[in-house]
Amino acid sequence: MKAKDVYHISFDQATKLTGYCIWINGKYKTHGLIDFHKEKDSNKRMELMFNAIKDLFKGYMSNLTVSFEDTQYQMNAESFKQLTRLQGALIGLCMIYHIPFFIVSPSTWRHVLKIGKTKQEAIDYIAENLELTAGSDESDAICIGQAVMYMYS
Repeated sequence: MKAKDVYHISFDQATKLTGYCIWINGKYKTHGLIDFHKEKDSNKRMELMFNAIKDLFKGYMSNLTVSFEDTQYQMNAESFKQLTRLQGALIGLCMIYHIPFFIVSPSTWRHVLKIGKTKQEAIDYIAENLELTAGSDESDAICIGQAVMYMYS
C-alpha cells in the first residue's frame, strides 16, 4: 500500500504580495506569487489575501503542514500591524483546518541556509541550490520551506 503524500506550503506573507512554495514529500513542487498590490483598500486587500491563501490550502488539505515567516517591526507601525493581522489570519486558518504550522524568524531560516540578510542572497541561494529562478518574495518563501525541511525532517 502506497503511503499518503505529505504536503507542505511555505509562505513569505505580506498584504500586497505573498510568495509561496509547495513541497510534496520534502521535494520542491512549484512556487508562485499571490498579488493584490493594485488594491488600495488595506481591509479589502487583507480579505483577498486571506481568501487566496485559504483557496491554496484547499488544494492540499490532506496531510498538510504550513510554514511562514515571523513578523518583525521595520520602522513602520501601520505595516507591522497589517503583517501581524495577516499572520493571525494564517494561524487562524491553520487552527480551523487542524493544519500543523511552523513560524520561523528571518534570522533562523537564513542561519539554517547559511545566507545573509539581503533579498538577493535568497534569490542566489535558490538559483545555485535548487536551480530555480524567482522574484524576491517567492525566493524567500522557497528558502523558508527549505529551512523548515532541514529543521524538522
